[in-house]
Amino acid sequence: MPVQDEFSNSIRRQVMGTHSPQTGSSSRPIRFDHFFKRATGYRPHEYQARLACGNRGLRGSTAWLSASSACESTLIDVPTGFGKTSAVVLAWIWNRVLQGCRDWPCRLVYCLPMRTLVEQTRQCACQWLGRLELSDGVGLHVLMGGEDSGGWDAHVERDSIIVGTQDMLLSRALNRGFGMSRYRWPIHFGLLNNDCLWVMDEVQLMGPGLWTSAQLDWMRNCRFKSLKPCKTWWMSATMVQEFLETPDRKKATLSSPVNVSPSERDESHDILQARRPCKLWKPRSSVRMAHSGGAADGPRSPFTRALAEAVTEEHREASLSLIVCNTVKFAQWVYGAIRATYGGPSSVVLLTSRFRAEDRGANQNKLLAFETARKCAATDGAVSVSGLICVSTQVIEAGIDISARRLWSEVSPWPSVIQRLGRLNRDGRQNSDALAWFWERPRSRRQEKFISPYEAKSVKLGHDLVRKLITVCQSDGTLSAREALGRLCALEETAGSVERALTPQPEPCPRAIDVHGLFSTEPDVFGGFTDVSPFVRSQDKNADVTVFWREWTSAAALRRAVGLTGPPFERRESCAVAAGTLREFLKHRRAWVWDDRIEAWESINSQDIRPGMVVMLRRGNGGYSHELGWTGNANDRLEYAPSPGEPYETFDDDPNSQSGTWVALADHLKDTEREAKRIVEALNLDSKVGSAVVYASLEHDIGKAHPKWQGQLPRPMPSEDDIWAKAPYQFAIIAETPTVARKTESILQTHGVGHNQAEPWGQERGNGRSCVAWQTDTIVYRAALDQIRSVPGVLRAWNVPFRPGCRHEAATALAMWHSYYHRKSAKFPALSIYLSAAHHGKVRTVLTSRSDTGEDVCGIPRTPAVLPWNEMALDFACAVDGASGHFSENGETFFFEAPGWTGLVADLLGGWEPKAEQRTSHAVPCGEPSALGPFALAYLETLVRCADERASRG
Repeated sequence: MPVQDEFSNSIRRQVMGTHSPQTGSSSRPIRFDHFFKRATGYRPHEYQARLACGNRGLRGSTAWLSASSACESTLIDVPTGFGKTSAVVLAWIWNRVLQGCRDWPCRLVYCLPMRTLVEQTRQCACQWLGRLELSDGVGLHVLMGGEDSGGWDAHVERDSIIVGTQDMLLSRALNRGFGMSRYRWPIHFGLLNNDCLWVMDEVQLMGPGLWTSAQLDWMRNCRFKSLKPCKTWWMSATMVQEFLETPDRKKATLSSPVNVSPSERDESHDILQARRPCKLWKPRSSVRMAHSGGAADGPRSPFTRALAEAVTEEHREASLSLIVCNTVKFAQWVYGAIRATYGGPSSVVLLTSRFRAEDRGANQNKLLAFETARKCAATDGAVSVSGLICVSTQVIEAGIDISARRLWSEVSPWPSVIQRLGRLNRDGRQNSDALAWFWERPRSRRQEKFISPYEAKSVKLGHDLVRKLITVCQSDGTLSAREALGRLCALEETAGSVERALTPQPEPCPRAIDVHGLFSTEPDVFGGFTDVSPFVRSQDKNADVTVFWREWTSAAALRRAVGLTGPPFERRESCAVAAGTLREFLKHRRAWVWDDRIEAWESINSQDIRPGMVVMLRRGNGGYSHELGWTGNANDRLEYAPSPGEPYETFDDDPNSQSGTWVALADHLKDTEREAKRIVEALNLDSKVGSAVVYASLEHDIGKAHPKWQGQLPRPMPSEDDIWAKAPYQFAIIAETPTVARKTESILQTHGVGHNQAEPWGQERGNGRSCVAWQTDTIVYRAALDQIRSVPGVLRAWNVPFRPGCRHEAATALAMWHSYYHRKSAKFPALSIYLSAAHHGKVRTVLTSRSDTGEDVCGIPRTPAVLPWNEMALDFACAVDGASGHFSENGETFFFEAPGWTGLVADLLGGWEPKAEQRTSHAVPCGEPSALGPFALAYLETLVRCADERASRG
């Protein structure tokens, strides 16, 4: 058998559980270096092996076969281009997947500061999983603005890699997930704070996100301990540890993270010996004089043209010239000037964060394709490749594996200087030809606090250090970049400046009381929610908003509760725009956001814009160019945009109750219980909380037996005597005549949509228009919808959402409450009541009324007071504030009967203080799970939701 096939089969046997290095199988055990080379094509560096196999030096053959003893929070200080991504991803796969170490978390959460880095990281992970034949066994998902996460949250026990931006990931870890329905916030909040290995990559670009990650690491391990271990790895080429010195971490007994960096055995590698000499570039004096009064003002300005000419003069075929600008606007100007000087779009590419995802992906793929061809040409003389000039911004600073011959960089803060230099001669093969030019854009003499997007003092410090680095490089032309930086740090006059330049600036970070308060997903008294963006991104004008474009003729149509026919927001059309830039653009225009309370698009003005929002713009308002990305120019417009749709689930929606077929309630409850038992067993949960999850799953939907809920199911039913939990989907059309309506039925058949006639809705009032409905076995998707809507005489066609007007999980909670607090013979703990109520994320910390009279609980009327399921009584007293009971006749004594709902939640959650285990409401008896903390309680409610969703899909 060939060695390659033997290796593949050996990996497959390990993944299937039929072989491990400890079992003494006759198959040859897998060595880590062979495993790593199989995935990447090269042998691991020594630090990569230490990260995966433990700090044993790896001198003996046994060490190469072993797993790391435990997964601990770690600082990884490694030069750019030295394989940090492969180090952490493959260390996790080696330990969690191949070695089966349950001490390693089941989810690898790879957090990046910019969305341009996400897709490349995902592609690398996908390639490695494919080469290791693990694509089917390990989930790979993306979380960034508008991205479909692929259902990772329904498989809580599955080994998964999640790659995302800090905006999406950290906001979810704070229970305020950007760009997602608030009813699903608790799912991601629970999962991302339990059973995860967080990898914070390129931390020098994260701002307050870095401090937030340090605080969350402290909370998960000290204040609000996770139910399943959750660790953090921080990675950078410019690592300084001050962000770990928060007041809370100083007071805690939390051990310091392990440090991992290259060893002496790594120092001889070509990458670490790469030379990156530097020079300052200035235009001719005549150009400088033309700008003595102000900054460059466009692609035709003398300074911009002089820079473009210098770039093209030094550019060579078969090589990459990289220009890095501090702002998107200047990068667009330079790109335009180079295009005018050098050639067409095939030889110049623009890469910024202000493109729509599909356009940005095309540009990035063009750059990466060039790099692949260049590397092939370097090893095969017969292969030829044309040169490429890439104009970019900070998005190029991290994660993108390119090796330029020339680097042209605007002077920036020192950490950015180091990252940009890492794109020059990255592979160490152009030591005799590589060169970096640094320049300053001319500005007015007026002192500015900011040199967009950086503070002026940070740029000045970076400029001073660049000058010193140039002097060091000129003193000895044989120095590698690493040696040059080492000498710079050793200089007495610069050592303090380097340390000061690398030290992260203090930023707002969440305290325990903040995260404890974020557990609730109810709107505040003003109808809004706590803004966590200061903890995720800096509170500056450059924090991002995600925008997309739609076309419509009447704004009145956007305010209708139903009837929007366009597609929902899609990730490929999303464009990141700085919040301040968008506010300026909207001064005389309107934007639109989805309001799930009124189930319609609501217009907002410039002052309403907040970082993290997903905002819809009208195509006619312009602002975007396919070639340049976001311009803010009203004359730059997309050629086409679809009509608006309905993107989010509402409080009244009950989508999981539509499954394409009729399912009896008794069957669904048994299915959910079975899924819950599988999850609890796979996760090896503590018996007390595990049994609470299983019992909650068994009872979670008994509220569907309520007559009001059953009465809203589509007719006809298979049997009026049974109680149903799931029903088919519904599809309806409004047509000018019944004949037209019947013609559309054949289209459903053509598209394979199984359907049965539903009870007729009768004539619409006026005009004799006809409404016809079908029960279908699937949602009617876009192709069939468009075809039906194009039939002459069809006025409207839509998938009918199931909205019963009451929350069945609230009825479940009322019935379980009475059984627990009044019968005194319940077989379940108080925790099960909360978990059953929370399984859709809509009934959690409060029980509210949905009527004007206030006589209901989440739409459940007070009559009947008995649930037609084992004749269980409904207890409405728990919905009031405080405890339930009665006063004596003289009014001086209160006889306690049962706590209130908020008392139950308070005891289960516990306080935010250090001694949060003390119960305050006495709603949970001693010996039952209580004071679980926000991370553990959200995780448990997520397990019930996952069991329910999996049973529903099955």
